[in-house]
Amino acid sequence: MKAVVALPALALIVLASCMPAYAQINAKMLATEQGTLDVDFALDPDLVSAGEEARMNIDFVNPSTVRIQEHIDYHVTVSAVGGGGDGGGGAAVKSVPLTHTSSGSVSIPVEFESDGLHTVLIGIRGILFQPIPLETVEFDVIVGGAGATAEEEEEVKDEAGAGATAEEEVEDEAGAGATAEEEVEDRTSEAGGGCLIATAAYGTETAGQVQLLREVRDGAVMGTQAGATFMSSFSHVYYAFSPAVADLERQSPALKEAVRVGITPMLATLSLLDGAGIDSDGEAVAYGLAVILINAGMYAGIPIVAVLAVRGSVRARRLRA
Repeated sequence: MKAVVALPALALIVLASCMPAYAQINAKMLATEQGTLDVDFALDPDLVSAGEEARMNIDFVNPSTVRIQEHIDYHVTVSAVGGGGDGGGGAAVKSVPLTHTSSGSVSIPVEFESDGLHTVLIGIRGILFQPIPLETVEFDVIVGGAGATAEEEEEVKDEAGAGATAEEEVEDEAGAGATAEEEVEDRTSEAGGGCLIATAAYGTETAGQVQLLREVRDGAVMGTQAGATFMSSFSHVYYAFSPAVADLERQSPALKEAVRVGITPMLATLSLLDGAGIDSDGEAVAYGLAVILINAGMYAGIPIVAVLAVRGSVRARRLRA
């Protein structure tokens, strides 16, 4: 009886061992140097040849929660390693300068110029709008010879012999005299959790006004899908000009004071959002529109009131004269 039961099980095991196991060649999850994040990388399509369009799908994963980590500052460099095709040893195929992903997932188009082994170097310099020391992770991508063995990969690497380290490749791509670290500092140094302009105005990210902005953003705004979508679009616009404004503030005390005065009314209205207890997209939109209208009224009304007051004062003086 035992033999009758064992035979079908043995047959299944043998059958399974004979089936070809398919594994993606250009898909892997690796940890960054210090283990701060896991990076899930996959090439789509997995098997691609030179001249064909593909996409690099990258997810930044928090190893503690095993979930995609939002708001990552990263850069990517794709280089040909071997002497395959016309690419040459160490030739750069694609470079993505320091940029920000609010969702924690990116899909980057790429077209390889030659078959052979390539490397994808991913550098991470910020998490949740907070700068971190550079952490990199490197993936090997096989283009063209999908059946390449580990020995063949090593041959390609040996032939490359470029002698350039991962950090040197990043510096070469940076050009213009700016290192990767300096590029990040332009965008996130003294960021105060992303509130660059307010942090520069008040001199520290621990200022109550900066804390209020962060709490409104992370709590009231990011707590809903509508708010998160808005912040995703807003962050791209904000980072386009805020580093330059913050630098000017640090150089000009007068500008710093002007910014403080200018954002005070906005801080007062945003405090309404902080205590609103927004739980749905509808509430987020309603409160958001209300705050916009209140701010529009204040910023337009204050100059009008000032002009009217000046005119009244001038008329009074003329009557007295």
